[in-house]
Amino acid sequence: MNIITHIEFGNNQVGIYNHNTLVTEVHTHFSRQFNAFHPSSIANCTSLDISIIAPSKDDLFFQEWYVNNGVHSGRLKFELMNLDSRGEFESERYLWFFDAQCYYLGERYDINDKSLRIMDLKLKPARCMIDKVDFGEVEKMGEMDEMDKRMLLKFKNKFNNPFDGHNFQ
Repeated sequence: MNIITHIEFGNNQVGIYNHNTLVTEVHTHFSRQFNAFHPSSIANCTSLDISIIAPSKDDLFFQEWYVNNGVHSGRLKFELMNLDSRGEFESERYLWFFDAQCYYLGERYDINDKSLRIMDLKLKPARCMIDKVDFGEVEKMGEMDEMDKRMLLKFKNKFNNPFDGHNFQ
């Protein structure tokens, strides 16, 4: 199996992406707040660390994003391809991110191959979604239906007060 990954920026609700770049490395960091006994919040995407093949020197999209401290939405598109096939993709998987801010921007040059420039990005999305699993604060999940919101709030409230409903003497 061969994996080709792209990062695409645009509108996740409409599915239109206007900026596409090849990705060389991805690290996702998920965490949740917890107390001594139980998790006290839903899981949240704390950081996306992404290395991309740097765009041309004229394309300043990532530099402007970092300097202006703006937010962008988009997706990571993972294309799985069988090595025996003729360029046909077996399946595609997506990691969507919403309202992400870029808090780190770095650039590396490979000594062995002078033409290869790698750009490192660290993003903090307000919300992240893999398939139908949503990672983010409940208050920021505007697109979720009301029943899913109520279930997540119930889970959150239950673990914020683990002794609720118990009579300890």
